[in-house]
Amino acid sequence: VLDTTNFTLLNIAFDYDIDGNWAASNNNRINVFSSANGGAFTNLSSIPVARNSDFLNHSVDAATTGSSTTTFRINGVGQQQNTAELYLDN
Repeated sequence: VLDTTNFTLLNIAFDYDIDGNWAASNNNRINVFSSANGGAFTNLSSIPVARNSDFLNHSVDAATTGSSTTTFRINGVGQQQNTAELYLDN
């Protein structure tokens, strides 16, 4: 949760890497969501990812910057077993 009282536009930038036991590449994705002021989350992006791949400098704008707080949520879809790993950085 970010205090966005003094901001009007917000984005999140990150690098990712997946490794381990993931599904076929066309079934893997990373979803990015945002929420303004504790409200419902909006799906901002569904990024397709290939197994054993990485992506640098992915940037997504918040759907709405909250007048008090903005929250981002990131999740991975397609992992086959608990050996699948998703790394986020930066």
